[in-house]
Amino acid sequence: REEIKEQVTMRDVLERYGFRPNRAGFIRCPFHTGDDHASLKIYDRDFHCFACGANGDIFTFVQIGRASCRERV
Repeated sequence: REEIKEQVTMRDVLERYGFRPNRAGFIRCPFHTGDDHASLKIYDRDFHCFACGANGDIFTFVQIGRASCRERV
């Protein structure tokens, strides 16, 4: 798990999901609705949403993303 975290950045994961952070490193949070502004800050190894409080590393992003997709179906 730690080896993967050393080799894969948050930006790598985001690009795989089709997200492109703005110049300041923010995207619209995919984990909550009603986000009109980019509120999820992307760092090299983790993320934090200033609106809903979601945060974590690359593994958390993928897990939350899968759960969010299941809830929408």
